[in-house]
Amino acid sequence: MRYWRSRRERGGRWDGFSLLLVVGALLLLSASVKGGMAQTGRHGDGAVGPFGPLAHAFTTMQSYHRHMTLSSNPVVVFVFDHQGSAVTNFWAPLMQSVSKGFDAFGIEVAHAPTSSEIGQQLLGAMNAGSGGPIILFFQGVGDTPAEGGKALKMPIAYEGNIDIAHIMSWGLSCISSSVTHRVHNDVDLARFFAQYPQYPTLPHVLYFPSTSYTPGGYLALSQHFALDAVFGVVPNAFAAANATLIAQRYNITSKDELPVLLVLHRAAADDGGGAGESDHVVRMPATATSLSYREALAFLSTHITDTVAALVAKAESTQNQHFLEVAESRRVYMMGQLIERQLDIAEEERLQMAREPILVKDQAAWAKECVQLPKKHRCLAAFVDSAQDSAAKDNAVKVLALVSVKLLEIMGREAQKVSLVVVDRQGSDAVREYFDVGHNGFPDVLFLSLDRPAKYYNFVGTFSAEGVTQFIAAHDAQLTHKDVRGGHTFIPRMVPKLEEAVAVTRGSDEDEDDL
Repeated sequence: MRYWRSRRERGGRWDGFSLLLVVGALLLLSASVKGGMAQTGRHGDGAVGPFGPLAHAFTTMQSYHRHMTLSSNPVVVFVFDHQGSAVTNFWAPLMQSVSKGFDAFGIEVAHAPTSSEIGQQLLGAMNAGSGGPIILFFQGVGDTPAEGGKALKMPIAYEGNIDIAHIMSWGLSCISSSVTHRVHNDVDLARFFAQYPQYPTLPHVLYFPSTSYTPGGYLALSQHFALDAVFGVVPNAFAAANATLIAQRYNITSKDELPVLLVLHRAAADDGGGAGESDHVVRMPATATSLSYREALAFLSTHITDTVAALVAKAESTQNQHFLEVAESRRVYMMGQLIERQLDIAEEERLQMAREPILVKDQAAWAKECVQLPKKHRCLAAFVDSAQDSAAKDNAVKVLALVSVKLLEIMGREAQKVSLVVVDRQGSDAVREYFDVGHNGFPDVLFLSLDRPAKYYNFVGTFSAEGVTQFIAAHDAQLTHKDVRGGHTFIPRMVPKLEEAVAVTRGSDEDEDDL
């Protein structure tokens, strides 16, 4: 099915382990073309062996590098001893079954002897000794930033039972979604169309799954064509209002039509809406209730024809270096854009790790978020007087939100063990008296360390993100890696409850170990 759809109505178009350096692949590509090796065979350096016709053989460093450079499909590499009865009795049937299973999802399988140069290098890189076996997953694209902004294909090591079910499940879970853009609304859609501005005529592939997640087969397709098209997915069509609107714009009328795979080509100037303002939309014929990788690959291959692989093949057939340079120029650009996207994703994930400040309104929240935290957790509480300042709570939350990000920068994941809470003065008099706070003016800031013994520290200074962060850094034993002087011991179960009028006197003879 082919039609065209205007872009205006959808919100407009917005303007280590380093075995492989994708950015430096020109020399390898040149060597491949001159040597007639632009395409890699399934069996590397030899004929079909006991591991089946779908398994690649990495018997030399050259065969490994050639495959990793030229293939954009994910690959699972098995490194094991190729001698002995285990090859026939265990590895051969396992490899045949696993390679067949992964082939249905666009994941390739390869093997290397532990005694080979590449086998020894992989074992050494993974600190696996010299005997193995090890199983490694490599993405089809080098989506890992490295020094100098180069893209690396970083391996993911398998840990678990060596059987078909566990390895298949692991491999599918490893496929990176970094090439696929998730589209939830018009803003996401506009960003999707704004990708790779240096190549504005790249086809755009949009997938509407019948589930809330993106199938592994589609993720593998996005890697296969990572240098040749832009891939997006619209999850929850007909379950989320904004996603439903996007689906309806592409003539998808109900969830019963899902899954739907579309290829969008920018329309020419004489088409409706003008050049760049509309798309020719080609819809893959519906064949099943789930996406078949092989069927989708065949469909996309007929609509994504201006590919890096085609340019390399043309360079080989014509012996014209120009086509190779064009291919490498696109490869370098696309990989650079992918690295930037990965850095953005990493920053988003990092910020998602930051703990949000919590407004404590009752004793249950106070206990859960502060005084009854697990051992070695910490709590920073800011007491505010909202009766005197109606914006006090909001201002304190804003400051502590900045503190949370700063703690993440200096503490990493350990920052997740620091709870940040805001407590109103009303109903907290007994708590503040117990901890002897209230001498610095509101906000009163208290830092609790739930170690053995539990200790508290009173903050004196200007209530700012920088000041509070430095205060925590100076009084956190986990961060300083040494005993922190000062502070006062307390017993968590003796801390008064919020809204409890009677203050409890803190004695010097409390049992510090009674937690």
